[in-house]
Amino acid sequence: MIADRKPDLLLLLGDNIYAEPTGWQVDDLAAKYAAKMADPQFRAAFDTIPTIATWDDHDLGPNNALGDSPEARAPGTTGLERRQEARLQFLTHLAPSGVDASALDHPAGQIYCSYTLNNVFIIVLDGRYYRQDIRTQGADAQFLGEDQEAWLWQQLDRARSGDYLATLVCCGSTINASKVLGEDVSHYRRFYAEFQTRFKACPNPIFLSGDIHQNTYRRHDGFFEAIASGVAQTRRRDLSEDFPDGVEEVDNFCELRLYEDCAVFEFCVTDYGVFEERFPITGAANPKGD
Repeated sequence: MIADRKPDLLLLLGDNIYAEPTGWQVDDLAAKYAAKMADPQFRAAFDTIPTIATWDDHDLGPNNALGDSPEARAPGTTGLERRQEARLQFLTHLAPSGVDASALDHPAGQIYCSYTLNNVFIIVLDGRYYRQDIRTQGADAQFLGEDQEAWLWQQLDRARSGDYLATLVCCGSTINASKVLGEDVSHYRRFYAEFQTRFKACPNPIFLSGDIHQNTYRRHDGFFEAIASGVAQTRRRDLSEDFPDGVEEVDNFCELRLYEDCAVFEFCVTDYGVFEERFPITGAANPKGD
């Protein structure tokens, strides 16, 4: 379905696999990635579309896993920290693929990176490896870690001073759509205050996120957010407050199209069909295509 659309770039925003739901069992990660890469639909997209991915909690460990938790920092099966082992598995299978290396800034050994495509500046964050628990560290806890945060400010400065059509920041976590403490970017108040100020000064800022198994669109102070999550999820949930119709949205994805005067989100939701959201943008001399 995604491959048929022939997009210029595929962005995978986390929960690419689902690790064991309890504990930090890194032994099963390779098998989970092997199964993912063997899936015919995923393979068709991954092999034909330039791809950049990041991860989220289920790629790292159990639900709502944090890379700075004691369990993640404990030694794993190879003697490395469990979060290091998980990151190595991720980079082995889902490092940037098919993209122009000259347009990619990918610090060695890291998941986070930036990429320029058709005059669009794309920043992909690692919101898990360095994240601290705000329940123990407070609202000043690190979301990205000191090095990645400094790198991000440099990237946003680059976006702000460059002649770009739009600035995309991609992260597994939503700005404020999760109901779980510590699972939203905005919960990290020191970081988010600085990020918001810098991000909305960039050309046509757009935030892309996932995590919550929904496709939806949100307006924030100075930027827009598209949440698209569930393409790796195939289960159904029982009737609940979160899913009042008894069905969890699955097989969701969003196509972003940028034109000279507007951006269009086309949300594709298997259970409910296709719907669009669009908003005006400025500063483009010519359409940049899909």
